[in-house]
Amino acid sequence: MLIDSTLKEINDLLEEFNESIINSLRFHKITNTGEAERSLKVEIGREFAQSVGIFYLEYLDQGRGKNPKKKDPNFRKNIRSWLQTKHGITDADKLETATDRVVFFINKLGTLIYRDKSRGIQIDKKIEILRGKLKESVARGAVKDIKRMLNKHLKTQ
Repeated sequence: MLIDSTLKEINDLLEEFNESIINSLRFHKITNTGEAERSLKVEIGREFAQSVGIFYLEYLDQGRGKNPKKKDPNFRKNIRSWLQTKHGITDADKLETATDRVVFFINKLGTLIYRDKSRGIQIDKKIEILRGKLKESVARGAVKDIKRMLNKHLKTQ
């Protein structure tokens, strides 16, 4: 069971992790509706802590490869929506033509993030940083909690 002060430190580090993802989204200008940012949250239980976000963070991190094995039934609709909100295309004919072209090129080449991973949010690097900080934090928190429990125990004797 995790002690409250350790959970607080873990929560703070996960919030910092989420903030680093948000900063990457903004820096690389891969925010569209802000839905990915808004979806990031920290969930803490008595024995777990996790960062949770929308399913397509994977695409914002790794991109979408050409001719994906896993077909997304909403892919065309999502591209259309992206063209409307990100690029302001509202004319129905232009939107349909633009959607056709974008779908074709993504299926042929993959997304820009897929072709150049440095344009993604680089979650792997962020996780490595988080792991290092968590190790230090949990060790510090455990020492602090053990000292507090020992002091409490010694005072009751």
